[in-house]
Amino acid sequence: MDAPEAERIRRVVARDGVTPEQVRARMQHQLPPEELRRRADFVLENTGSLETLRKQVEALYRRLTSETEAPGQKSIRPTDR
Repeated sequence: MDAPEAERIRRVVARDGVTPEQVRARMQHQLPPEELRRRADFVLENTGSLETLRKQVEALYRRLTSETEAPGQKSIRPTDR
């Protein structure tokens, strides 16, 4: 899941009741978004509406289940890199 930095900061400020500076200080101790994207098997862009995100999640779920389900099998695994 990814969103622009300004949006991530706004959300944390609203959720946790902290200042933007406190959020930025926390973020300095985390991996950069570019590295997280590089390591991810899948990335969902969380920049639109909740409905848009829901559609992305459903599409990913369909992709994962169609790639991994065999008769009688219901597990979800990421594709091989």
